[in-house]
Amino acid sequence: MVFSLLITAILAIVAAKTLKEYLKIRHSNIPSANMGWPLIGETLSFVKAHPAFTLGDYLQHHIAKYGTVFWANIFGKWLIHSVDPELNRFVVNNEMKMFKQGWPRSLSRLIGNNALTISLGDAHKRRRAEVLNYLSGSRLESTFLRDMEQIASAHMESWRNRDMVIATDETRKYAFYMIAKKALSMTPGSPETEKLMEALNDIYMGIGLIYVNFPGTRFRKALQSRAYVQEVIRQKLEQRRLKDQEDDDFLNYLIKDGTYSTEEMGDLVQNFIFGGNEVIGRTLAAAIYYLGTCPQACDQLREERLQVIKSKQQSGDSSLTLSDYRGMEFTQCVVNETLRLGTVSRFLHKVATANIQYKGYVIPRGCTVIANISAMHLDPTEFKDPETFNPWRWLTPNGVKKSRSFMPFSGGARHCIGAELAKLELMVFIHQLVMKYEWEFAQNDPPMATPRLEFPNCLPIKIRAISPKL
Repeated sequence: MVFSLLITAILAIVAAKTLKEYLKIRHSNIPSANMGWPLIGETLSFVKAHPAFTLGDYLQHHIAKYGTVFWANIFGKWLIHSVDPELNRFVVNNEMKMFKQGWPRSLSRLIGNNALTISLGDAHKRRRAEVLNYLSGSRLESTFLRDMEQIASAHMESWRNRDMVIATDETRKYAFYMIAKKALSMTPGSPETEKLMEALNDIYMGIGLIYVNFPGTRFRKALQSRAYVQEVIRQKLEQRRLKDQEDDDFLNYLIKDGTYSTEEMGDLVQNFIFGGNEVIGRTLAAAIYYLGTCPQACDQLREERLQVIKSKQQSGDSSLTLSDYRGMEFTQCVVNETLRLGTVSRFLHKVATANIQYKGYVIPRGCTVIANISAMHLDPTEFKDPETFNPWRWLTPNGVKKSRSFMPFSGGARHCIGAELAKLELMVFIHQLVMKYEWEFAQNDPPMATPRLEFPNCLPIKIRAISPKL
């Protein structure tokens, strides 16, 4: 009797929820995809791996059948999936007005409630301003650029006696060595740095997983790694307080501010490292792949750098400045094309804070909208032959082309504050690479969207040292 009542109650709850979802979808004037499997909906089709420079079977089918905006049952939840550039820009530009962040609950457990990524309102404005001040143009010029060049050069010199390197490992190390030094003054390659890098990778792999905190699960491992990262930061903080030690890094910048608690500093430093590590490492691996398919682009990159160096030597200076890098138009085109085809942050999750009417659509309050950025970057109406790596598409008589459909760093109030740092880091690494090496693929290993950007075999490449002449 009790069991029958329990089953009846569960069925009634499920039926009520289904009816509520149905009415919400019916009145939205947005096409609806299939229900899919019980509980998981179309999740398996959505996350099925496909080449990162294509839309994949799931999106191709749904766009053809339902258009560029449709309801989809993913992870057991009905949400709006948009590949429409105008709607996506509307969503992004109205962050904190009509929309808020829609990340899963598990994210705050892994990156902290004080992280800039999930901060809201005045707290977000304050923390964002803090990081922006730290990443000022003068600091990029005086310390970041020199450290980037030194770390990239030393890192690639370590390849000299090797015939082959695993590209994803090497780009991840470079990106982490750089950001760990600027965040906590950690020594590149030290055991402490290597252990922290693995812990941050565990956290990254835990993001997006179902909140299952049981022994042996990947999410439990991510939580344990989060605790380790926070302990490392806390110990660094205590050492500086006891020794009255000052380092030119982000942690010291927060200490000198004097208004942040230990917990806040822990979350902010972890978020700072996190944002400057995974995106850069994976994008650089994509650059190695795409440049490996386009020798002409490598030749033009070398020529552009050599011309700048030759011009500076004539005036008695050979070191490149921030302005020099920003003035290399073809290098910027290569970075843009890599970001377009190698988009790491492929989706933005936003939640409507009110009932919103837009172009005949009704987006219900509380509904999650997935703004698909990677699909915008493959829009054939904006990018001719979108699946082809073609950095020259960005060159115009008036300089590097701008596109409203190009959003590798999001936009609006959540536009990535490290965008300029990221692009500079990409340019420095790419220049060091093409000036020191030629390479070819040890095996075919194109980037895959899983939906993360991944290389199934870690992109092994055969390398040959070179020395281009002025």
